[in-house]
Amino acid sequence: AVIVRRPPRHPARLLVRRSSAVQRFGESGLASPEFEGENSSNSITRLPALFSPPRVIPEVETHSTMPTLVSPKQAALALGVSEASVKRWCDKGLLLPVRTAGGHRRIAPAEVVRFARESGNPLVRPELVGLPSATTAGPVATERALDEALDALKEGDEERLVALVTHLFGSGRSATDVCERVLAPALHELGTRWEHGDIEVFEERRACEITQAALHELTRLLPALPRTAPRALGGTLAGAPYTLSSSMCALALRELGWRAENLGAGLPAEQLARAVARRRPSLVWVSVSGGLDTAELATALRVVAAAARRCGASLVLGGRSLPA
Repeated sequence: AVIVRRPPRHPARLLVRRSSAVQRFGESGLASPEFEGENSSNSITRLPALFSPPRVIPEVETHSTMPTLVSPKQAALALGVSEASVKRWCDKGLLLPVRTAGGHRRIAPAEVVRFARESGNPLVRPELVGLPSATTAGPVATERALDEALDALKEGDEERLVALVTHLFGSGRSATDVCERVLAPALHELGTRWEHGDIEVFEERRACEITQAALHELTRLLPALPRTAPRALGGTLAGAPYTLSSSMCALALRELGWRAENLGAGLPAEQLARAVARRRPSLVWVSVSGGLDTAELATALRVVAAAARRCGASLVLGGRSLPA
C-alpha cells in the first residue's frame, strides 16, 4: 500500500494537504506488488480525458441554483463573447453541446466552465451559468486567495468562500490546487488559532462545514464522467469524525477522471470492506485520522486490505494517525 503521513494535530488540519500527491501516486504506481491486481493498470496518469458524449434530452424546468443547461446566448454572455462565436466553437467541437428534443443546442454549465479554463476566456458573468458573481476580476495570486479564504472562514461567510474557489477554478486553477494551496493552508491557520484560544470551537466547526460546501460546488463544476470510468471509493475509519480529508481526496480523483465515491467519516472496517466487495472499485483510499489505537488500526487496515486484494484494487492510505 502507499502510505502518506500527515503530522497536524487539530481536526481542521486533518486534510490531504498536498492532494496532488494522489497524482504522484499514479506516477509511481498506486500500490505495492502485494496489492496489484487485474485492475491496477488503471492508474490515474494513464487515464485519457473523459467526457460524457452528446445526447438528446427533453427540455425541462429546473429549480436548482445551477441551471441544468444554458442556451448559446447565455453561454456567450457568461464568456463575454458573441453568440455567433459560441455557435462556431460548438460546430468545431471546442464546446460540446447537447440537443433538446426540439433540436435546440444547449450547453451544460460545467462544459462552459471547462471551455473557459482551457481556452483562457474567463467567465465575465459567472452568475449566468449558476455560479456566484466573481468577487474580483482576473487571476488571483495564491497569497491573496489564501488571505481571502481565511477571512471568509473566520467570518463564516460561505457565499464569499464559494465565490472565491469557483473564481479560482474558472480562472484555470485545478480543483486539487485550490484545495492544496488555498483551502488546506487556511484551515491549518484556523486550527492554529483555535489551539491558541483565538477562536471558539463553534467557529472552527463552522469553517469545516463551509469548506465542505465549497468542495461540493467545485465537484459540480467538473465534467460528467462516463459509466466506464474507473471507480474509486474511500472514507475515514471508525472514531474519525471529520470528512474533509476524504472529501478532498474524492475531489482530486474525480478531477483526474475517476468515479470517486466518498463514503464519509467513522466507517467500521467491516463496512468499508463490504462496500469494496459490492462496488468492486479499482482504487480504495483510507484517511486515518485518529480514533483507533495502533493494534486496532492494524486490524482494521488488514480487513480493508484483504477486501481490496480480493477485487484487485489498489489501496492508498493517508493521515496523521498512521504509525511510523
